Amino acid sequence: MGASPWKIICAALVPIALVLSIVRLSAPVQTTYAALSATEEPHWGVELVGPNEELVEDSAVVSAQPVKNPPSFKRAELFTPDPTQTTLEVQVLDARGAPLIGAHVACSPFESKGPKQAQQLVSAHRGSLVLAPRTDQEGRCMLVLPPMDRARVTVISANSGRVLHSKEVLNLRAGSKRQLQLLGHLSPPQPWYVKLGNPPAQEPYRDPWILSFNLETLRDKINVANPQFLSPIDGDVFASILDITAAQVLLIGAHGMAPQAMMMRPGHSLRNHPYQVNLRPGGRLRIQTIPGSELTLRAPLCALGSNVPQIPIEWHWTADQNGWIQADGLPTGVKLDLIWSPVMPDAPEQIELDEHTPIALDLAPLGGSAGLSGVLRDSTGAALAHTSLWLVPATRKGTVHLAPETRPLRRLISDAKGTFHMEGVPSAAWWICPEPGHGWAATTRWFEVSKDAKEVRLDLQALPARAIAGQVTDEQGAAVAEATLCLTEEGGRILAQRTSDSNGGFSFEAPTGQKLYIQTQASGSHGSSPLTLCPTSLHPMKLQVRRGAQMHGVLLTPGNELSKGSHQVLLHSPDKAPERLVITGAFFSLDGLAQGRHALAVLDATGRVGTLVMDLGQESAPPATVRMGQGQTTQVLNPTDAPLDCELTSAGAVWMRATLQPGTSRTVAVPAHSLQLRFGSPKSELAQQLSFPDRVPPRISLKQDH
Repeated sequence: MGASPWKIICAALVPIALVLSIVRLSAPVQTTYAALSATEEPHWGVELVGPNEELVEDSAVVSAQPVKNPPSFKRAELFTPDPTQTTLEVQVLDARGAPLIGAHVACSPFESKGPKQAQQLVSAHRGSLVLAPRTDQEGRCMLVLPPMDRARVTVISANSGRVLHSKEVLNLRAGSKRQLQLLGHLSPPQPWYVKLGNPPAQEPYRDPWILSFNLETLRDKINVANPQFLSPIDGDVFASILDITAAQVLLIGAHGMAPQAMMMRPGHSLRNHPYQVNLRPGGRLRIQTIPGSELTLRAPLCALGSNVPQIPIEWHWTADQNGWIQADGLPTGVKLDLIWSPVMPDAPEQIELDEHTPIALDLAPLGGSAGLSGVLRDSTGAALAHTSLWLVPATRKGTVHLAPETRPLRRLISDAKGTFHMEGVPSAAWWICPEPGHGWAATTRWFEVSKDAKEVRLDLQALPARAIAGQVTDEQGAAVAEATLCLTEEGGRILAQRTSDSNGGFSFEAPTGQKLYIQTQASGSHGSSPLTLCPTSLHPMKLQVRRGAQMHGVLLTPGNELSKGSHQVLLHSPDKAPERLVITGAFFSLDGLAQGRHALAVLDATGRVGTLVMDLGQESAPPATVRMGQGQTTQVLNPTDAPLDCELTSAGAVWMRATLQPGTSRTVAVPAHSLQLRFGSPKSELAQQLSFPDRVPPRISLKQDH
């Protein structure tokens, strides 16, 4: 019988070891891996069996696992090969023609005779028959081999163990030097299907997403940023486009759900065979800190799934202008490291979240000197225990309804007796209300902390919340996205504003037992909807808007030149309160206007004024010219002992509409002529009128006729 393959291998080890002793390979120190088969093509990482003990001394069975710390790669030094050997220089390029760095290159001989041998995985140190050096920065490596009539060159991914290239080479003669270039082939991405089981609430997942990371190019960490939303296919089946030929680390999550990590498994590129994933509710984190500070949350990826690399996964946030950070859908039951920039001395270094109770951290003092305390009760007078309250800087006096996306400056929690307390409240105007989304209407209580105040006490009443929801459509029934909706009281005061979503949907939380109205404002190419009374029950509303008209034109100086700079504009429309705008430059365009008469009052930085009155129908009006003329200022004075409502107009354009308290005045820029002033008692008709057709006096006194 002929010599066995193992004897042939052992006989070849000695001369190769002599040659390689003078060769500096790209990775001589690190252990690399090579596939060896005497009669079969090598299939890296597939059903590998360990080497026989007599084959390679001190060898160990290794598995095709990702290389954690790839070495730096240097091109092999030039040398003169032994005349009895052959050298093979291999260059590996990717599909774009760029060098493929750090891949293993193995060369296996083929014998036509002898029994087939099981594929072996051997540790490839200097002197081994089958070497797998790694490609350098140019994608090159050099193999020193015994003469062979037939051999197989195989390129293997260092991280995933995936065979990238396999090519047969003939006639490797003694003393020859061969060059071989292997060019990659681009495999088009294919769909990968996933089935999301129902969450505990038995409701569909909201906004499911996926992040994929190529194992071959994976660095030392994963950043959770810019996830791709999964495309809905059928019910709870979703899809994403992935390179299913590459080893991928996947991260799958949804709104409010803890993400799961997994390796992409083949066989799920068919719609009827999706990969099953069941997500669990995630943890919530609420942090009050220094505005602009940065937080990194870090956890081991292996804690989010099995059979994934043991590398860190990180989330990043920057605190808003109020120092507020809110995070949902975080891993639960996992130790999370908190890394701050700048460093927060009082912050914990590590936290662990659960799916039931959010963690709230107050890390930044407000810097005030007053204390705030009080008690929270419901409509029956019973104390509300363990209820979250929001403290928000007030932008105006009075009551508002805060949206769920509001970022409070501080959160207070009532104790078992319904009482709450905090120190360091600055002197300012504040709103305080129950946190939205917890069954209580986010109706604010306005209060003010004076400069010399030491303690402020409040008795708060929480009202049950009712949902007001619906859809905005146009005249053809199509959904209108990004429409601005206003929730108002019976007196017309705006309590809250929302924007319709991509399907035209909107929702408010408002207190029960209060008469409220809702209306869409003109926005984009649409006008306003009629003022509509909100239902007292949870009945979806339908708000219809008309396609709006457009007013556009140019602002000119008295010399017929373009009016440059910034212009203050007061727009009076028939369907809403006067709106203040800023026009930069000489050209303007106002969209989404309702049908009817619109008046435009313009004031530039030099004191020149201009007016425009237009009647708009269904069709957009032609371009208009507004001539900026010489204006002046006038003082409107209320000398009476009662408040007066007044309105200043010029050619139909409104220049001022205000309520003047007794003994107060208002200075306003107006045209030099053609001015009309109407005034009267509040909430009554403005019956009294003053006209100034030729010249406007510098001071106008409102004297009522008796």
